Amino acid sequence: MTALIVKFRQVKSGRVNVGRSLGHIASLGLTYVVLLALSSLYIFVFIWTLYSSLKTNPELFSNVWALPKSPQWRNYLTVMTTGNMLLYFMNSVKYAVTIVVGRVILSSMAAYVLARFKFRLANPILYYFLSSLMVPSLLTVVPCFILMKNLGLLGSQWAYIILALTGLPFNIFVLIGFFKTLPRELADAAYIDGCGEFGVFWRIMLPLARPGLLTVAVINTIGTWNDFMGPLIFIRNKAHYPLATAVYFLKVTMQYNADWVAMLASVVILMVPALIMFVVFQDQVMRGLNLGEALKY
Repeated sequence: MTALIVKFRQVKSGRVNVGRSLGHIASLGLTYVVLLALSSLYIFVFIWTLYSSLKTNPELFSNVWALPKSPQWRNYLTVMTTGNMLLYFMNSVKYAVTIVVGRVILSSMAAYVLARFKFRLANPILYYFLSSLMVPSLLTVVPCFILMKNLGLLGSQWAYIILALTGLPFNIFVLIGFFKTLPRELADAAYIDGCGEFGVFWRIMLPLARPGLLTVAVINTIGTWNDFMGPLIFIRNKAHYPLATAVYFLKVTMQYNADWVAMLASVVILMVPALIMFVVFQDQVMRGLNLGEALKY
């Protein structure tokens, strides 16, 4: 919106070509209208789901848009007990912590080496990671399925966790930008003080790259929390499903029980943690991504 106001003021003051700028203003205005419409739609769906989860089933179907007469907080208790949502919630926490910690450690090591050391295969390895960002993840499902089957891990939690830990290219792309901006003199001073290579990375460089680590940690946590397809394909035991996958099976069950408000409550339980995390860390994430885009080759 600021860009649109600045451009309009430039046209009004006569400092830019009027015809070209009017086209630019129209393009910006159309972009903002589309973004505003999409944002309004998503916000409306979230608010409707939130207050509908506090209705009774008769209330929901008598007037789908009306607010609940009396909030039914027991819908959340029902879905946490009868739907085993607490078990699936803890599974999601377990996967998010394991996968995010593993990805951050592995990607920070790879990004540090590619950013700070000059060797013959540095650029080919970097381009290999970047090129993998262009491959749709669905194209890798069949090879990964065969690989896990041959390893005897198909159907277990480890198949999903191990494959999820390989999702490093985006993290490496972002973290390389951070490590390149860190002053080399700090590492040289640490070498003089007797610090080894790993000590320089762990004690000096990694703490300084904390904004980048937090950025990739938040993005990966939200992605892992909302992952539906991975657990559905590689985990067979329903007791090991995360919340995102379990909500789908709860939906199938609720179709027969006709307890739709409980299903909406489970959707709210799924959405709220990721939403809170993004709201709390959104400034940090945006700053981190902007610094990552500043990477120059």
